[in-house]
Amino acid sequence: MAEGVVNWFRKRREDTEDGEEIWETIKNNILGRQHEGRYHDLGSFAEILSEVLEECDALKCIPSDTRLPICSLYHHLKSTAGIAVCLGIDRGYDESMLLKLRIAGLLHDIGKLRAPGKGLEHVREGERMIDELLSVIDWISKEDRRYIRRLAPRHHGASYYGDYRAERDEERLLSLADSISSASDRRYEVSFDDGVVKSRDKIFPHLLTIGGRKIVLGRCGKKEISDPRYDKNRYFYDEIVYGGQIIGDYKPFEGKIGLLALDIQGIQGFIREAKKLNALRGGSKIIEDALEAAKKVISERVSPEAILFAGGGNLVSFLPGNKEVQNGIKSEIEDRIRDVSSGALRVAVVSESFEIDRVAKEFDRVLKDLFELVEDEKGKPYSLRKDEVLDPERSDEVCSYCFKRKFSRTYQEDQICEVCFKKINVGRSEKWEHRYTKDVADKLKLKLPEELSHIGDNIAVLSIDGNMMGRMFTQTMTPAEYSFKSESFDKGLERILKETIKEFSGNKYLICHKTKKNEKDREKTEFLGIDVIYRGGDDILIIMNAKGALGFAEMFIKRVSEGFRFESSLYSSPTVTLSCGIAIADHKFPIYFLIEKAEKLLDEAKRAFRNGIRRNEYDLFELPDGAISFATVTSAMPGREGHKFVLPEDDGRLGMIVSYAEAVRTEKDVKPVISMVINCDEDAIERLNLIKHLYSRLSDREIFEKAGKALDKSPLEVCSEVCEILSREDRVRGGLKEIIPMVWGGDDR
Repeated sequence: MAEGVVNWFRKRREDTEDGEEIWETIKNNILGRQHEGRYHDLGSFAEILSEVLEECDALKCIPSDTRLPICSLYHHLKSTAGIAVCLGIDRGYDESMLLKLRIAGLLHDIGKLRAPGKGLEHVREGERMIDELLSVIDWISKEDRRYIRRLAPRHHGASYYGDYRAERDEERLLSLADSISSASDRRYEVSFDDGVVKSRDKIFPHLLTIGGRKIVLGRCGKKEISDPRYDKNRYFYDEIVYGGQIIGDYKPFEGKIGLLALDIQGIQGFIREAKKLNALRGGSKIIEDALEAAKKVISERVSPEAILFAGGGNLVSFLPGNKEVQNGIKSEIEDRIRDVSSGALRVAVVSESFEIDRVAKEFDRVLKDLFELVEDEKGKPYSLRKDEVLDPERSDEVCSYCFKRKFSRTYQEDQICEVCFKKINVGRSEKWEHRYTKDVADKLKLKLPEELSHIGDNIAVLSIDGNMMGRMFTQTMTPAEYSFKSESFDKGLERILKETIKEFSGNKYLICHKTKKNEKDREKTEFLGIDVIYRGGDDILIIMNAKGALGFAEMFIKRVSEGFRFESSLYSSPTVTLSCGIAIADHKFPIYFLIEKAEKLLDEAKRAFRNGIRRNEYDLFELPDGAISFATVTSAMPGREGHKFVLPEDDGRLGMIVSYAEAVRTEKDVKPVISMVINCDEDAIERLNLIKHLYSRLSDREIFEKAGKALDKSPLEVCSEVCEILSREDRVRGGLKEIIPMVWGGDDR
């Protein structure tokens, strides 16, 4: 096993496969795909190469530079290829040359698999490896093979590289793309300046060793280095990132390159314009399709590798610096999203040309400027199309699903608008993919729900969002690091969600039994009582059986906290945390109102989370594990605030509610005790009298012996715990009173 890249969120170095094994896998996968009905041309080879590299998870664990292993080799290769194509378009290169630049960019540092950290040697090895690969792709012309074999290794400007030094225009362009992509990984949050070592890091500490001296830098900390030998061109070792400063500075870069950012607005609002499960699913799929449409435009007009990140209704991509090209791409993206969503989705798309020198050396600040342009665009006035504006006097023409747009005469029978009609059809079609639940349902031999009643008699809407995520992605030193970090987060969160559903699905609370009468017999069907409606980035919407909602949310939040936990000799804290709002109601309750309530509860949970943040001795935030706020909904009238719990501070309180809510669902002997607790009057004297009564009942013990056996506790422990719930004002009793009636019985046991 080889030493891999550092996980950005955990600051933990992971083992990975040997580079030679990875290269053999890449070669075999490319050769295995070369006759998959594609055209035998450079474009087909570029597509195959791009797909194989993207699917190679082991390549994403290899560091692009062993001296500072904070970015994966794959993301450096990908970003370099995308930037090279953008620069090539601005230079006026033809399609053939752009394809060669793309291929060369994807292969330019492939020699690091055989010769990691060996300077000139990785270039020589790269040349040999490219020759190995291209020599067996006999449908690429000899001329093109020779050209790529020459171009890819020549991506350095230093004289040290001798015959491999970039000399021709296209070689110098590839060298420039390499520098922009990662600045050869020479830049990160710690730097030297005039005898002072500084940190720009607002999230992590840095533990440095310089000339045998240990230095700890906290939030944006700095310290003087008295020894003049330790200037900005010296190495040091940072224990947090397993590496240090790399010698060398760049001369100023000339020219400009474009960046595009996209934000689909009102995602949750668009999804909740629904009455039934299929319409919810359809709204979610349309949002995914809209983002895919934007990605497709950039892939067709530039290259897939130009896209740094796409997810959660957001996209960031490089573009050529040419303003006319940028405007054409923006217009096409807006048109395609309008077509996909029938004009219902509002999207903010901005593009700007930035000085290449800034992009290479101040990418975090460039991102900040770009995102500010997006916020400005989102703040501009927006009007619906004229034919969508409702006349108050003709309110009978409003769509019966979204209560927002005019219904279409085409679908007059259903009094439904074009957008909602499309949602329902998309949700019913095979386009909807049960990517989080299908395998679980198949394994348990359960049907996937087709309507809300299949999830449960009482259902819960979980609105989940990350806390303080913006600080993670704006603190990014290079484009390749941004792409690496974004994909690491996205895949990590998806994996944890799938694992949590898989583990929790064995819980009887996620099996919904429905009995349907027919002519001869009573037909019983079992459904999986959970459906992931939407997940994009850190934004998640789940509908599930109310009986398991609290336990599932608690498990998921804790798993995310542990899965993205930073641990060092200095302190430990999660870096990615979630807040969750849970709204519980009868499945017949209007789902759009329930989703809106869950979003309000999510806001409450986030406020509670922020109150739980602490600053440590290094002036850095130590975060709670997450927060939950839940409430039941019985009417459309304004409800009470939710019951808020911040983890791990409230682990005991929330755990008590979860355990009793689960116990009353399955253990009839627990019900008498809990019934007395939740039916007791709020008055302090009444609660005191009940406490006295409960302790007096210890003499016959029967009620507590039965409950204790069910809960695996002694009778005295059960009595003490119940009396503690009655005596304290800590949200436990209120939470039990709220949730127990919603899980007590029902047909979906």
